[in-house]
Amino acid sequence: MAMHLYHINMLYLLWLLPLPAALFIYAARKRRQAVQALALSGGNAVKPLIGRRLWWRPVLIIIGLIFLIIALARPAWNRKDVVIKRSGRDVVFMLDVSRSMLAEDLRPNRLTQAKMAIKDTIASLNGDRVALVTFA
Repeated sequence: MAMHLYHINMLYLLWLLPLPAALFIYAARKRRQAVQALALSGGNAVKPLIGRRLWWRPVLIIIGLIFLIIALARPAWNRKDVVIKRSGRDVVFMLDVSRSMLAEDLRPNRLTQAKMAIKDTIASLNGDRVALVTFA
């Protein structure tokens, strides 16, 4: 089972991961200094926070970024190139769905007549690709 990466250049983004890691370390040091300064000023409520470590959140974020970058590289196993022959035409129907289409000068109304005409035309198409665009 050989693995193939469709966008191997995305792996160069791994070189950027030390930047968020450095930001997390910097923020942790600043937070620790602020808590220590508050604790030294006589705040008894913050003393339990000094020994508390919140290391797992930045680690999980970095691991998530690693997996995201690997996903951007689009790994694939047992790659087989398949040639798909497309035949037929591309048909696009433009359908007005504004209130004016509810006028009953045609039975039952213009919108229903247009929908029936589109259905009949689609039924007669073989192997053609169809798109419907509505507008008001």
